[in-house]
Amino acid sequence: MPDAGAAFLAAVPAALREFRSAMALAEGLRSGRLSHALLIHGDSREAIEAVAYALAAAMLNAPFHEPFQHPDLFTLRPSKKARLIVIGDNSSDPNTMRLLLRNIQQTPNQGERKVALIFEADRFNANSANAFLKTLEEPPADTTILLTTVRPHDLLPTIHSRCFHFRIGSPGPMIEDPEWLDWIQRYQGWLGRIRAGHLNAEVRAGLILDAYGLCARFQNILARISAERWKEEKKTLDENLEPDEVDAYEVGFRRGVRNQLFTAIEAATAEFAREAARAGPYPVAMLTQALAQLERVNGLLHVNLKEEAAIEAFLLTSLRAWVQPG
Repeated sequence: MPDAGAAFLAAVPAALREFRSAMALAEGLRSGRLSHALLIHGDSREAIEAVAYALAAAMLNAPFHEPFQHPDLFTLRPSKKARLIVIGDNSSDPNTMRLLLRNIQQTPNQGERKVALIFEADRFNANSANAFLKTLEEPPADTTILLTTVRPHDLLPTIHSRCFHFRIGSPGPMIEDPEWLDWIQRYQGWLGRIRAGHLNAEVRAGLILDAYGLCARFQNILARISAERWKEEKKTLDENLEPDEVDAYEVGFRRGVRNQLFTAIEAATAEFAREAARAGPYPVAMLTQALAQLERVNGLLHVNLKEEAAIEAFLLTSLRAWVQPG
């Protein structure tokens, strides 16, 4: 029996393989315990679609470069000028919800599984969403539904809550800022001090104080890098934009810089785990717990959690997660 988890990771771009979500998907494939509905989201459409392609290919035991040729893979994308996912007039209309639902109700053509891949799932209209919800609540046997989006919080709550979520970090270029690189180095050093053990009250108090120092520096670095980059980016904007449009663009731009920093923290945490494994067992549980918290607070930032509270919560949870047992 092929190792679907290994096949999936081999097909995922190397820059994405050690993100927590990729590892969790691989483990779910190995154990056969993935949910029937998975929401794959992140800031890079290219990254999340690459993961979705690899996941579909692994599930169908198909070559990564040929999943769309497999008769048991069914796709749906936004269409027409409005770029919406439409229900369609009948079940023969191509690229419609009716056709997708008809296809996944049938028995597989090959193997034992069907996969439905819905791109830009935030683009459902009311009719297609209602039709889809019925299937999401009572999915056909041996069918996995994959939804991708860069705007997960724009999904209907009824769809959002019925899927298992996997956030895929962006493998974008690292921010080569000296102060930020120093922050990453100090963060990894802080993790090393936790892993060293012997955390008496005095050492623990020092680690907590250092965590708050890292929080303050993170805020200052984010503010500075965002301001510097926005100053240059603003020069490229259409001069006819209204002030509120410029403000909205700036908010999105700052969020993009923040996401880059969070992705760098995720990569640095995974790198620390690899280094720790040289002296002992790979700290899977510790890494998973730490990255789960990073993913959680990053998601909460999209619903107005303050940045200083988010990074504080992540670091203090990390302090508990990385403590050596015993």
